Amino acid sequence: MRIVKGLIFKTNNEAVYGGEKQPIDNLDGLPFPKRKKLKDLYRYYTSGTESNLMTTMMTSRGCPYQCNFCNTSKNYRSRSASNIVDEIEQCIALHIREFYFIDDTFNVTIERVNDICNEILKRNLTIRWGFKARCDNVDYKMLSLAKKAGCTKIHYGVEAATDQGLDRLNKGEL
Repeated sequence: MRIVKGLIFKTNNEAVYGGEKQPIDNLDGLPFPKRKKLKDLYRYYTSGTESNLMTTMMTSRGCPYQCNFCNTSKNYRSRSASNIVDEIEQCIALHIREFYFIDDTFNVTIERVNDICNEILKRNLTIRWGFKARCDNVDYKMLSLAKKAGCTKIHYGVEAATDQGLDRLNKGEL
């Protein structure tokens, strides 16, 4: 069986292969979603939020880890802290002040999270946000800074409760 990567579509009753696409390395060059085109922003929400007006954001693509249960690309790329906070400011102009970062792993490094938090604080933004995290890429300083920058929830990936289970999943050092 041959696995084909890329866009395949049908036109005039014929399948057309658009070719394999290369990953975009400079994510800062991508445009922000056109949220202002949505008719009624209050209709879009996620359960568990404190506000009916929230949005999701993706600040990276891929994941550098080799967990054997995951189908995420290992080609990790991320947006800059200033680019992420530019998008947050665009959302604030639409009265959105609650965010959930839907990256596969938001806290790939502690420094990355600290940079984003420092940029939020530097711009004096009052927002609430949360993210999905690995258990090993956190420390007290980062958590304190994230809280100060408005972080209210973290969803930790806890795939196993024993060292043997983590070894089988190839989670790496925890």
